[in-house]
Amino acid sequence: MRLALVAAALAVLTACPAPRVDPDGGASAGGSGGGTGTAGGGAVATPVGIDEFCERAPAVVCGLLERCGALRSSERAACEAERRAACMRNALALDGGNLGYSPAVAGTCLAALPTRSCGVVPDFTDFECRVFTAPSFPDVCGAFTCAAGTYCDGNACPVQCRTWRSPGETCIGMGADRSKLCDPERGYCEPGLADGGLGDGGTRRCQRFVAIGLACGSGDDRPCDPATAFCDLAGPGVCVAKRDAGAPCTRPNECPNDFCNASGRCGTVGLGGTCRNETDCGLGAADPFCKNLRIFDDGGTTAGLCSARIASGEACMPGPNIDDGCAVLGETCIGGRCATTEPFTRDAGADCDPFYKRFCAPPFFCGFQCEPSTWCRRSPDSSKGRCVPRLAAGAACDPNTFGPCADGLGCIGGRCQPFGDPGAPCSFPGECTGQLNCSEVDAGASECRVRPGLGARCPEGAFNRCGAGFCDRSVDGGTCAAKRQPGAACTELESCELGQCTGGACPTTCFR
Repeated sequence: MRLALVAAALAVLTACPAPRVDPDGGASAGGSGGGTGTAGGGAVATPVGIDEFCERAPAVVCGLLERCGALRSSERAACEAERRAACMRNALALDGGNLGYSPAVAGTCLAALPTRSCGVVPDFTDFECRVFTAPSFPDVCGAFTCAAGTYCDGNACPVQCRTWRSPGETCIGMGADRSKLCDPERGYCEPGLADGGLGDGGTRRCQRFVAIGLACGSGDDRPCDPATAFCDLAGPGVCVAKRDAGAPCTRPNECPNDFCNASGRCGTVGLGGTCRNETDCGLGAADPFCKNLRIFDDGGTTAGLCSARIASGEACMPGPNIDDGCAVLGETCIGGRCATTEPFTRDAGADCDPFYKRFCAPPFFCGFQCEPSTWCRRSPDSSKGRCVPRLAAGAACDPNTFGPCADGLGCIGGRCQPFGDPGAPCSFPGECTGQLNCSEVDAGASECRVRPGLGARCPEGAFNRCGAGFCDRSVDGGTCAAKRQPGAACTELESCELGQCTGGACPTTCFR
C-alpha cells in the first residue's frame, strides 16, 4: 500500500496556475479546500506554515500508518524521508505559481490525523488534509474557458487551450498526451498499433465519421457520428439514425443523449412516472429521484416513482437504496430530515449513512459519520445503518464493508485479523503490512512479498508496485528504474519525479 505524503496523495494536486494564499490562511477564489478548519470537536486549529508542515507531517502520517498496521516499524524512517521529499517538491511548486497552500487546513490536518480512526486510513482523510489547492477540484480544466474550436489540455504544462485537429491531420488518441485530439464533432482518430493504441502523432490521422447507411464498427473502428447515429451491430452493421425519444431501445447509444432507461425506452422518466433504476429519472443533481425503488441482491427490483428532490431541512424518509432524495450536495436523510452530518459525530447506537453520497462535494464527508471507535453497519433492507462498536480480532466481517475492524486489523478472509507480514497468504496488497505486494506463488495462491528494488524485474499483478522508482517496461520486459528528472524523455506520468509527462518530456514546473 504505497502512499505519498498526505499533501501529495490526498490533495489531488493539479497542474493549473493556482491561487495564492490569502492573508487569513484560506485559498483565494477557485481553490478547493481553503478556509478555517476544525479538529477534535470543533476547536479551531492553529494555522501551520509550509515549512513547519513539511517538517511535521511525515511523522504524523507515518505514525498513523504504523499504528493502523499499514506500516512496519522498520519502514518508519524511509516512510518519513519519502514523504518529506514529496512535501518539499510541492513547496517548490508554490514558488513556481503552480499551487496554492492553506495554513488553516494544514493545522486542521496535523491536529486531526494523530487520533484518526484506522477505519478511514489511508484514502479518506483528504477533506481535512487538502492543504495544497488548485483552481478546480478535481478537474484542472474546470477553471479554464477555451474559445470555440479549441479544447483544454489538462495534461499540458502549463495547462493550455489547443486547436482541435481536423480530418486529415495527424492525431494522438485519448491517453496521457492530449496535445493532438480530433474535433469530436467532426471525426475520430483512427486506431493505431505502433504504440499499443495511443498513437505516435505521425502515422494516425483524424477521419470523418461514417455516414448513415455505410458499414461501421465498434469503438474507434469506423464509428458513426455519436450525435446523430449509432452502429446497428445487431442488424445490418451500418450507421442508422438515433431512435426518437420514447422509442424502444436496448443500448444507450441508440438514443438521443445516450440514455436508454430500465423500461427499455429512450429518454428519462418524468415526474410521477414509474422508475426501475436510480438513473431512470435523470442523471443531473437537480433531476428527480426514484422514490421507494428497491433493488435486491439477486437483481430483482420493486419499482418506484420519479419524485421531486427534497430541500435542505425538509422532512425525508430513508429509502431502501443509496439515493434518498436530498437536493443539496453532501446532505443525507439522517434523523428524518435532509441535512449535512459532520464527520465522526454520530455516537454508538445512532443512525448513520454507510454510503458515499451521490455528487458529494468538498468540504462534506461522503460517509464516516460515526465516531472513530464505531463503524456504520448497514441495516437489512435499508440504505441506512447504525453506529456499532468496531470488531475485535477473530470476529466475522464482510470485506465489502468499510472499517468494520478495530485499529490494526483488516477484514481478511472474512475475519478481522492483523495485516500480513512477508510470507503471509493474501488476496490483494491491502491485506499486507507496510509497502508489500501480494504476489502469486502458485496457481490460485498468493503471499505478501517485499517490493522489488531498483534494477529488479517488475512485479506481476495490477496492484503491485516497485519498491522504488517506477516500472520501466521498455527495459527487459519491465525493470524497476529510478524516476526521471525534469527535462528527461518520458512516455507516462509515473516515470517522472514530479508526476507529470507532457510533450514527451518531464516538465520542470508543473506538479500533480
